[in-house]
Amino acid sequence: MTKEVDKVAENDLRKLHSEINQIVQQRFYLTTIAVIVFGTVCGWTTSELGKDKPIDWRFVFLAEILLIAIMSGLYVYFMLLLGMMRVLTVYIKEKYQSPWEMDWQKYRKEMNSRQYLGYSKAGTLVFQILGGLSLCFFTALLYLANQNRGWWLLVDIMPVVGVVIIYETVIYFVTQLRHTIIDEEKISTDWKIAIKEARKDGSVESI
Repeated sequence: MTKEVDKVAENDLRKLHSEINQIVQQRFYLTTIAVIVFGTVCGWTTSELGKDKPIDWRFVFLAEILLIAIMSGLYVYFMLLLGMMRVLTVYIKEKYQSPWEMDWQKYRKEMNSRQYLGYSKAGTLVFQILGGLSLCFFTALLYLANQNRGWWLLVDIMPVVGVVIIYETVIYFVTQLRHTIIDEEKISTDWKIAIKEARKDGSVESI
């Protein structure tokens, strides 16, 4: 019976590690998709440059809104995947007492390790850079298409600046507060209760 239980545990761990690896890959793909979307929207708006009439600031503003909306959606999914990954990794720690998961959790809680450049921070940096580049790009686009407007260009640019500031601020605070939003202590407590109840009901063998 013990061998059968060990075999089930081994298969479970293999499946869980496969799921976690898939989530990590999906998060990487999301940052790649964000770069592709950025290039596509920039190419689309650039196609309007050089036409007979100047590019309307409202067209640039709508293009920026479209780009920011898509990147925000991708970022939300990026963070949701982090939450799902935490659910799986915490389960491995609680169920199998994985030394790696336990050490990794302790490492991330250490004050001096807060600045490590992990998947979340690296991915977030990509989204933040794209937001900054979008502001530079659309500002340059307005300038090239409307140089004769002088100081009025600053008024045209303000809505674009406002959207990017909101976008960058939200991403910054979500990243800084991700440990609070995705509460590993609560996830750990929930798993302990679930595992205890499952063993009590006899639906799961003790490992």
